[in-house]
Amino acid sequence: MPCVRATVHVTSPQGGPSSRPAPDRVKQAAESLRRLGFVVLGAGRFGVSIQADALHFKEALGVTPAESAGAQAVAPRDTSLIDLVDYLEVMTPSSLADS
Repeated sequence: MPCVRATVHVTSPQGGPSSRPAPDRVKQAAESLRRLGFVVLGAGRFGVSIQADALHFKEALGVTPAESAGAQAVAPRDTSLIDLVDYLEVMTPSSLADS
């Protein structure tokens, strides 16, 4: 099964998708995702870039990544992520070429 790369958005307690989360929230999300078996590719200002096979995304985050769907809501199975992340965006081959 091919690997999927995606960026998981980390929430901010202040609300709103454009509110920047505190760096410790991003770090906590990255550690939780790593503990759940994702390869953490990097952590930025608003989210964590991860990699795993599609089945792992479904089992851990409750979402089947679709390249054309844009942002997809996640439903994490692990309680440490429930209040930390809200959606992910799959990195398509063209977005990887742009970076």
